Amino acid sequence: MAAFKKLESFDGTGDVERFIDRFEFAVTVDELEEKKVASYLAMHLSGPAFDVWKGMEESAKKKADDIKKALRNTYGIRRSAAWRSITTYRISAGQQLDSACEELHKLAKIVTSGSDPASSLTAVAFVEALPGHVAQRVRVLCGQLATKEKVLEAAKDIWDASAADVTAAVNPSTVKTLQRRGATAGASGGENRRCYGCGHVGHLRRNCASVCAKCGGKRHSEHLCKSAGNEQGEQ
Repeated sequence: MAAFKKLESFDGTGDVERFIDRFEFAVTVDELEEKKVASYLAMHLSGPAFDVWKGMEESAKKKADDIKKALRNTYGIRRSAAWRSITTYRISAGQQLDSACEELHKLAKIVTSGSDPASSLTAVAFVEALPGHVAQRVRVLCGQLATKEKVLEAAKDIWDASAADVTAAVNPSTVKTLQRRGATAGASGGENRRCYGCGHVGHLRRNCASVCAKCGGKRHSEHLCKSAGNEQGEQ
């Protein structure tokens, strides 16, 4: 029982999901018999958490899932709150995808009371939380019935590829070129400004070469002509 020897008891403080995850890990590693799981779980409760177990019905005390449910109801996030968190969860640039997926899995386990569908719900929630362009490609690659491990792996590949595309597109030489263009535009004072004579962008009115077809005036076009007939368009 090496894993159980390292497992700290839960007294109601800290993250109840972390405790349950560590407990389930110990059950797997030490190959604990199914009939002993509930009693071992109760043995690793203390303080107020142990009082929660004592207040349970006798039949529920013999079922590990019922004990976990009671602990989650007392110390964890309520299912309604967990569901709201899942549906509003969004992954942003710079966030670790592994940690985001695990966080969603914890919420999914609360919603499903720790049952197997938590993994499927995690996969769906994870894809929905991804930025739109990444989510769309993950759906195409993985399909509707993908596991959380599969969508996580696909998202990592797509995310890394997107980051590489951005890096390649905005390389140092490109940045320097854009900076030089910006400096030139600032020096000329007109490359990014709109001409009030002809309406086009790229020069100021004093440099406009347009000739009005309506009045024959310079530095403005026919649709912006202010003249009644001849040369009043030029200002």
